[in-house]
Amino acid sequence: MEEEIQHHFEHLSEMPLIRGALRTLETQLSPDLSYHSAEHSQDVLREVLRFAVHDGISGRDLELLAIGAAFHDIGFIWKQVDNEWLGASRAREAMELSSSYSESEIQRVQDMILDTQLVNTSMVAVQIPSTELGRYLLDADLGNLGRPDFFEKSELLRKELGIARPLFYRDAVKFLEAHEWLTPAAQALRGAGQAENLTKLRDYEKTLREGPPERDLGGLDLSHLLFLSRLPLLLNSSLHTDRLVETAIEHLRGVINAEAATVFLLDESRSQLRFWALQGGEAHLQDKRLPADRGIVGWVIQNEQSVLTNDPKSDPRFYSGFDEESSSFVTKSILCVPLLVRSKKIIGALQILNSTESDGFQEGDQLLAERFGHQLALAIDNATLFEKSEKMRNNLAQLDKRKGEMITVLTHELRTPLNVILGAADLLGNPDVKDSAIREKMSATLQRGVQRLVKLSQQLQSLSRVEGDTVHLQRKTFPVEQLLTSVTERFENPMRVRNLTFTVNTPKSPISIQGDEALLFLVLTNLLSNAVRFTKDGGEITLTVKQEHGLVHFSVEDTGIGIPREELENIFEKFYEVGDALVHSSGEYDFGSGGLGLGLSAVRSVVQAHGSDVVVTSEEGKGSCFSFQIPETATGG
Repeated sequence: MEEEIQHHFEHLSEMPLIRGALRTLETQLSPDLSYHSAEHSQDVLREVLRFAVHDGISGRDLELLAIGAAFHDIGFIWKQVDNEWLGASRAREAMELSSSYSESEIQRVQDMILDTQLVNTSMVAVQIPSTELGRYLLDADLGNLGRPDFFEKSELLRKELGIARPLFYRDAVKFLEAHEWLTPAAQALRGAGQAENLTKLRDYEKTLREGPPERDLGGLDLSHLLFLSRLPLLLNSSLHTDRLVETAIEHLRGVINAEAATVFLLDESRSQLRFWALQGGEAHLQDKRLPADRGIVGWVIQNEQSVLTNDPKSDPRFYSGFDEESSSFVTKSILCVPLLVRSKKIIGALQILNSTESDGFQEGDQLLAERFGHQLALAIDNATLFEKSEKMRNNLAQLDKRKGEMITVLTHELRTPLNVILGAADLLGNPDVKDSAIREKMSATLQRGVQRLVKLSQQLQSLSRVEGDTVHLQRKTFPVEQLLTSVTERFENPMRVRNLTFTVNTPKSPISIQGDEALLFLVLTNLLSNAVRFTKDGGEITLTVKQEHGLVHFSVEDTGIGIPREELENIFEKFYEVGDALVHSSGEYDFGSGGLGLGLSAVRSVVQAHGSDVVVTSEEGKGSCFSFQIPETATGG
């Protein structure tokens, strides 16, 4: 019989409809599902064929049973409970697409899959078959109850459900005691195995009851299950990402009994991590950044796997930079899990530090953190999408208003030098003007007008080099001091003319970075130019460079007029200038003078091409600060 079963299995598994379903399960099922898997569906397919062949079912019914087995768990891709109707719907779609099955046959497969759904009775949830083929699929789905691999499969299901062993196996005993096979084949082939497994299970469950405390057994205890059951309500209570994350991880820290919990999120470039939403520990570490491959958290993100260590200092992946910076916090144990959205897109990691239990973090803590992380990642992603949509809506309204204003600005920028050129040209062309001093003055005026037009043309032309994905970097390793010297020399005179205090804070030891020196010079000069134009005479401007956690931080801070909150999201758009674009004055470094609104757009494009992003903080009437980070390379020149 085994040869016949193998023949049917190989033949039916290669049918395009069944092969496609199994392939979909293999590629799209969440890796968090340890029991429900493509392997399980293949196991059910083989088992249903065994029962059907034993009882003499053949031909078309055998094929329909195989389709039901292949599709019965496909709904787990989208939902982990009440998903049978999804499997039935996908089976119908596939069968209709093949054009090889009648409506009655399609309906039989649908009914068969729907029979696997739990039905709540007055006593307990059970599965009630409504069709003959449904009985075979149900028996096959539970075939491991009577097989030698019962305990192996049970453990996979327990981990998937996240239930502690004592609770899970106590209920498993009751289930196995009450279970009855629905087909003659299952009774004959699995009945004796069920009785044997039940005897072993009773002994094992007794050992668990009399064994060590539940915390040492792995799985989730009742308090953890209650916490997870309330978590969706907590995470859906706000669409403000910061508030949501801070509240959620503070609850988690209390449930797991840990000193601190943090969230690390990948930035837009996915090359840096933002140390975010710290709860417990040293609050001054909030919003720190480090390279995305640094430390245990970097390894977790790169490998999309959890790490639990109660001796982090002996782990070569451990990064001690934050401990060294802290005045009192010392990392003693780490539990770090990846933040995966729908098990596909990784957005960062959740890290829990220093268990307050004497035996440190345990398997149950990791299981809870992983389940918490899945829900947290989805909530963060949803909140982020909401925030982006709101910002986009506001930006579109602002930019639509600015569209007409920028035509006026461009016209002004062109008209001013053209009027100067025309006036000077008219005087030079007038034969009555013979005074050489006047003619020299008009000639110089003409040259300034032309130079201004040339500069305007260069501004527009240079935008093509620093626009989005088309930025062409000429990377080389160079000392930061070299870049700062060039920038400082460029602004010594404008600062002196405007009576601005210009402070440059540099690292104590030499630092080198790898990047496009010319474009980074453009970034700093554009940021300083904006600071000069929007800071009143007598104000202060500070350029700071410092090394921290493998990154070189650049910041330009001023005591200027600041940026309104509602305009912060628009300032990096091309041709956007803060303030009223219709009240526009020319001048390179005069207070309040306007430009084309291309500087910050170029800044963002260049910084993003270097794998970073620009962070802006500003308060109206008090000033602004623009900062970004570049990875540090070898020290020296």
